[in-house]
Amino acid sequence: MVQKYLKAIIDQKNLDEVKGMKVAISISVSVGQGQEYHKGLFGPLPTALPSNSLAFIYSLILTDDESQDKRLNEANLALVTLLIPEEIIKFFNDRILLESMFDQQFSHIKKMAEITEKFLERFLSKIKQRIIPIVPE
Repeated sequence: MVQKYLKAIIDQKNLDEVKGMKVAISISVSVGQGQEYHKGLFGPLPTALPSNSLAFIYSLILTDDESQDKRLNEANLALVTLLIPEEIIKFFNDRILLESMFDQQFSHIKKMAEITEKFLERFLSKIKQRIIPIVPE
């Protein structure tokens, strides 16, 4: 049963636009407060989803060539969210490991445009490789 949930971790393609917007609003309020940006890994936090998913949020400042807000000097807060079904959150108990995985993957990223779907899929694959070996079938 746990393996089923693990396969569904952060399959963003399953989020419709409304649910995705609810998650985005709830996490941006939690981490980005006005111009006081908090960086690092936060969570697990509850989400605005009815499916009992919890979120780990990795926050970093990146340049954004498309930013319309001139006050930010082309910088922007990037929030990378890992949605985890509540049933398997206990397998994500090593926050230090998870944060180091985020730090390692995002250390070379400088621009928002560098965070592509392919980049996120590779990163998710690495997370699953580290977690699946410890999950009972």
